[in-house]
Amino acid sequence: ELAFAIAVAMLALRSSIGCLCTLLMPHCLLRPEERLATPWSYVVGFSEGVNGAVGVFHIFKAKTRGYFAAKQSVPLEDRHILRFFLAVRKAVPQHLWDFSIWPGSQADFLKLWDSAVAALGLQGLKLVPSGLRGGGACWRHMAYAQNVPRTRRRGRWTSEKTLEIYLQMAYSFLALGQIGPNARMRIRRLSDLTRGILPHQ
Repeated sequence: ELAFAIAVAMLALRSSIGCLCTLLMPHCLLRPEERLATPWSYVVGFSEGVNGAVGVFHIFKAKTRGYFAAKQSVPLEDRHILRFFLAVRKAVPQHLWDFSIWPGSQADFLKLWDSAVAALGLQGLKLVPSGLRGGGACWRHMAYAQNVPRTRRRGRWTSEKTLEIYLQMAYSFLALGQIGPNARMRIRRLSDLTRGILPHQ
């Protein structure tokens, strides 16, 4: 939900490409450098769905190509994201389709990201684009009840250990969200009593 809100904020800032990248990163579990490098032509839509997928995102210079296949792809299951992608790409001259989807640098994207986060008043959460990958994995794991190995394959993690860290953190945040206001107040008071003894974040 946060990723969608930030994407909409980018659209309000008149950056349809920034919005598109923000939607693709958690859906395809992309690393920032993969999002920066992949050309427009590497996304293909299907005329008919195939095993629940409406398209495929071919990853250009995947970071894990030394561990897995040299050519790696991720299925696109969200028809709305694919339609939005095709609509944005339609406005791009076809001779530029072999260039990266994001036309600027990582610093340019971070600047846009910070502006979108600020527009939503979420600066205090210290959100970073790289968190979209882990967040997308956690959402997919919980929303679709996927097992860890299947989520790991989609995200192309070399080890389940790293993915487990993301998932455990996500579940802990969900648990905190279920705590009532009175319990939150008691926890805060106890936390204040330990200030100076235990590290606080």
